[in-house]
Amino acid sequence: MRYKNLNAEMGRNNVSVSMIAETIDSTYDTARKKVRAGSRFKLGESMKVQKKHFPNLTLEYLFQEFDDGGN
Repeated sequence: MRYKNLNAEMGRNNVSVSMIAETIDSTYDTARKKVRAGSRFKLGESMKVQKKHFPNLTLEYLFQEFDDGGN
């Protein structure tokens, strides 16, 4: 999972994939792939997600990338 911090914060803050999809103006499947399967968010998308759902957290924290080994 590429964005472990984002996924953890989504759980803590009751933010669903559907809410992310709406925020970045994409389909549910596209948002799911970005959130869960490791596709990358564009900078503008990540900024929208951070501003709307996690204004007290940094982009660097939310979108820190982890490799498949979890490091």
